[in-house]
Amino acid sequence: MKELARIQSLQGNYKEAYETMLQFQRLRDSVNIAENKSRMEIVTNLYNSEQDQTNRINSLETWKTNLTWLIVILFTIVILIAIFWWRNHSKNHSHLHENATDNDLENDTRLLTERIEELENKIAQKDSQMMHLSVLTTCDTEFI
Repeated sequence: MKELARIQSLQGNYKEAYETMLQFQRLRDSVNIAENKSRMEIVTNLYNSEQDQTNRINSLETWKTNLTWLIVILFTIVILIAIFWWRNHSKNHSHLHENATDNDLENDTRLLTERIEELENKIAQKDSQMMHLSVLTTCDTEFI
């Protein structure tokens, strides 16, 4: 159409050339609008896809954190049950423990306290690892 307008102009048909040029510009603008709309739809779809992926990652991180806490709590309960069972079992089957002294109780308390501190340290390490994973995931998501 642009060439047609040029030919009309060379032939002296300026009004027709002008109208043809306007028609060409309208068609070009409508094509540009359609292309821009298509581009915006693609960008919107990509953004929504990234948001879905971020939500899935956050959901998995929450699930991992909950699972870690559940494992730590169950492990602590099992250890405490084992300690109490061992203590009760050894008292019932050994004459050495029939005359348990305050020192034995203090030793048991000290051992339990040490074990609790170990578990708290492990929990702190797991928290640190989860925070590190969260930071890495956030960096990866921001990079995308």
